[in-house]
Amino acid sequence: MNALENLRRICDKYLPGQFEIQIIDISKEKDQAVKYQIIAIPTLIKTAPNHPRTILGDLADTEKVLKILDINV
Repeated sequence: MNALENLRRICDKYLPGQFEIQIIDISKEKDQAVKYQIIAIPTLIKTAPNHPRTILGDLADTEKVLKILDINV
């Protein structure tokens, strides 16, 4: 839940109205875990725009998350 709260906080601040969050429960949707090669949880996968990016962990380090997601502030 910490990762989701941190993600929402970051998106609300830096991408207001420009994001969509999809939560996948890999215990119920194993095909999605295989498709996206999820090997640890929590995992954030940015699929658009530009190149896909993957981040593991609770997303508490805002600067790191912004850098990996190519969000310029």
